[in-house]
Amino acid sequence: MKKKPGPLSMLPREIRIRLVAAFALMAVIPLLAGLYLATLHLTNTHLPAYWIKIIIITLMILICAGFIIMRNCVWSIIDIAKTTEQLLSQPKNQNTFSDELLRFEHLLLYLEDQIYAAKRFLNTKRKNDNLPKSFKLPTRVPSSLVKTRLLSLAKNAELNGSLIGVFIWKSSNVSQSETEDSTLVPQWLIAILKNSPIVPDAIGRLKPGYWIGWADNKSINEMISYIQDIKNFLDSINASGISVSAFSHPSESSDLSFLKNSVEILEID
Repeated sequence: MKKKPGPLSMLPREIRIRLVAAFALMAVIPLLAGLYLATLHLTNTHLPAYWIKIIIITLMILICAGFIIMRNCVWSIIDIAKTTEQLLSQPKNQNTFSDELLRFEHLLLYLEDQIYAAKRFLNTKRKNDNLPKSFKLPTRVPSSLVKTRLLSLAKNAELNGSLIGVFIWKSSNVSQSETEDSTLVPQWLIAILKNSPIVPDAIGRLKPGYWIGWADNKSINEMISYIQDIKNFLDSINASGISVSAFSHPSESSDLSFLKNSVEILEID
């Protein structure tokens, strides 16, 4: 029966070599140096004081070098996308490269399983202990690209027979900072997103006080429920001047013209 490879054996060869080097610099060499000095002491062989100082300083430098190498190895695993790009861009022997690529694919699958399990444990812990959910702003699409991106997604939804949920948020109270900075997500919208039962895939500003977002595979019932939940939230905080609408395309719209008119994209640059 073939033994299942361990996590370390799935690492790229260069990372494994650096790990071995870091272990040698941080543990093996200092240990051997310590045994050497202990042996000299036991045999009553005395070295000049400056030699001992040189040995100690050299060991400290080697330990620091090992720490730097170890840190780089850890970051290579954390920044796995960059490591993958570097691995694929390096010219290698075909047989060696195939083995290395296969080993790396096993590593990616292993990390994917570990991340999924960690998220599951975290969600279970958060649910059992009623911990607050972590919040991350959705991807922000530049204002100049919102029109093209949304209409392209809507057209693909029609062709593929899928659904796309469209969210529209408006506020009549626009701050000066929001007017001047098109990339600034206003606090009123952040509050809505934090308390939203549906997390949009992306959001974008059409004009100050007018934001739009979308999410894949959202039905009419989900959109209706979303509107009601957000309206209840706005009522609970006594928010005024804010309106929210949402619909599912193409379930609630027969063609793109309905979407264009509903979102008022054509009149907004």
